[in-house]
Amino acid sequence: MKRFQSVWLKIFAVGVGLILVNKLLNNVSGFYGVFGKLIELVRPFLVGGLLAFVLYKPSHFLEKKLQTQKNKLVRKCSRGLGIAAVYLLLAGILFLIAKVIWPAVYRNIEQLVLEFPYYYNRAVHLLEEYKIVTEFELLERMKTMLESVLSADSFSKYMGYLSGFASSVVDIFVGIVVSVYMLLEREMLISVLKRLIRLLVKESRQNQVISYFTKASNLFYSYFAGLGLDAIVVGLIAVPFFYFFRVPYAFLFGTVIGICNLIPFVGPIFAAGLIFVVCFLSVGPVKAIWILVFQIILGQLDSHIIQPRIISNSVGITPFWVVFSVVVFGELWGVLGMIVGVPLVAVARFLFVEMEEAKQNRCQSL
Repeated sequence: MKRFQSVWLKIFAVGVGLILVNKLLNNVSGFYGVFGKLIELVRPFLVGGLLAFVLYKPSHFLEKKLQTQKNKLVRKCSRGLGIAAVYLLLAGILFLIAKVIWPAVYRNIEQLVLEFPYYYNRAVHLLEEYKIVTEFELLERMKTMLESVLSADSFSKYMGYLSGFASSVVDIFVGIVVSVYMLLEREMLISVLKRLIRLLVKESRQNQVISYFTKASNLFYSYFAGLGLDAIVVGLIAVPFFYFFRVPYAFLFGTVIGICNLIPFVGPIFAAGLIFVVCFLSVGPVKAIWILVFQIILGQLDSHIIQPRIISNSVGITPFWVVFSVVVFGELWGVLGMIVGVPLVAVARFLFVEMEEAKQNRCQSL
């Protein structure tokens, strides 16, 4: 009788699920509107959670170090002191970016904008000289693109972006406060998460799910921490080279290389092509080719020496899956998808391997 009731309960649950899916598909716009409102409400907490996730390991490391000190007050306040030290370090990095790096990059951007008409006319002249314009109608396409970028509608869109940025600044400020409390009370939050898992998962699989969650979060952390450090190292190598060889917009180009390095495979290629085109128009083809050669060498150095040492092959997936994740998630979520696609595929692979091994172990034990 119980088995009969269980079967009918499952059928009922499937039926309810199909009805909900049907209603959802018939009202997708309304669902996205409600979902968007919900995300907007909890956005400061999402920002705080992300910031707490990023700063957890360095604050925990400092806390452990302070707990070994002889001073009782230092040991008692080790967690608060560790969190304060990490946030002071973060503030120092942001101050360095705002006072040193950003002004240099801004001057390069300002110079590039002022000299853009010259580069545009030079590009048109070269296209007309080699009769590329007449064959592919590139000049008309370039004009259309520029008109769309500089149109009134685009200007109002840019103003919307600015107002959104102002709102994001408020969310970031609230998120910082939230992240401090999350780091201070992390045991309580972890305990709530474990209790939630115990409510939703069978007792025999609870420890396994907690282990999966821990390993997946460690994979995400090690990947993004390594990727960010790798981008900084590559940018710091590129800027002195560009500056020493009198390449225009040295700080801007170094920043572009560092940021594009966050996107596996596609990012470095895009950065190399963009910098080559600008250098070709500004300093001539010979120097532009040498700059392209430098970027190719830097890319090989990064992929074979720098990245393996920093990231330590933490994702454990082949180049094919890297390209697959960048293309597929890039189509789904744009630039953000290109950045998060690799660790998502890596986590999926890790879960597949773990579940496969667990199934094999169960079969062997029978």
